Amino acid sequence: MISSDHGTAEITHFLNKWVLTCKAVLHKDLKIEHIEMDHSWAIMHSTCLAFNRLSMSLYLAQCWEIVNNKTTTKSDIPTVLHLCSAHILHRISCRLDRINKLDKKVKRLVLHSFGTMVKSSNIEEISLVFESLCILLTTELRLPQVIKSLVDLEKLVKGNFESKCSENFYIDDYPENAEGNTYRKTSPFGRYFEECYSNAIVKFPERKQLVPNQNGCYCPEILEYILTYYMPLLPLWSGIILSKVNINAISTDSNAEVENWFKIVKHCIFKSQNNIRVGDFMRCLFTYIRDRLASFEFAFQPLGHKVFKVKENCERLLRRRNLEKFGEKEEKQK
Repeated sequence: MISSDHGTAEITHFLNKWVLTCKAVLHKDLKIEHIEMDHSWAIMHSTCLAFNRLSMSLYLAQCWEIVNNKTTTKSDIPTVLHLCSAHILHRISCRLDRINKLDKKVKRLVLHSFGTMVKSSNIEEISLVFESLCILLTTELRLPQVIKSLVDLEKLVKGNFESKCSENFYIDDYPENAEGNTYRKTSPFGRYFEECYSNAIVKFPERKQLVPNQNGCYCPEILEYILTYYMPLLPLWSGIILSKVNINAISTDSNAEVENWFKIVKHCIFKSQNNIRVGDFMRCLFTYIRDRLASFEFAFQPLGHKVFKVKENCERLLRRRNLEKFGEKEEKQK
């Protein structure tokens, strides 16, 4: 809002300055356990660099170590990054709305299944949901496995599914130097869920020759979209890392309050003006916040105190008005 540039370098510079200023004022290191943010690569990279001193690929690698219980959380990741759940679910919903061939019930099931992964803090449960989605969305024919996956998804969404996996759920290690430079290839979570995807679709090599019924949930493009853009970033939008840091953390957290505040600042205070001078911006914003805090404190005062304050303000206004009228009379006499 103040700067005209919104790239990674500019946001990182601003956040570093803010961290240093807080350290100078507080006389101690700034410790923030959890930051909620939008799904913006510039904001994600900048926040990770400023608060964790890590690139996004290294942050995901550290999260992978934490999920495997190979390292501690607070020492290696001081600040946990989390994407706004409302934005993530809205993007999935918009993507589903573009696909006309899917029934509304199927779209709702896919959205609720993804919401189950968002709320989950267990990699085992997320893997079960994803594997069921793989079988359901990538199999053209209505095989018994598809029906079973549909039933399992409905149970997982409702929370009535009983897992048959062992308590010591372990994920195999993956090589550190993965092929390719994209975050999907370098992220250990992306490689893990690619393996889950491959195992799910390889189970039915000759499925067309078995059952003539078509699968009404067949839609590989939506699964490819989830696998490409979201599963590599699993720690950023699910609760698997939040649960390690803060027991009371909410995996479906949102930054809606912050967005509502900036909407008030942009449209109500500054009337959608652009290129405002920094001094004018700070003075106007300070006046508004001061008056807003005063009205907030006044709302919690006892009734008698409120009546006294209102009476006092009315008397002050009357005195001011009388003084103005007296000044006008003196000017006329002159």
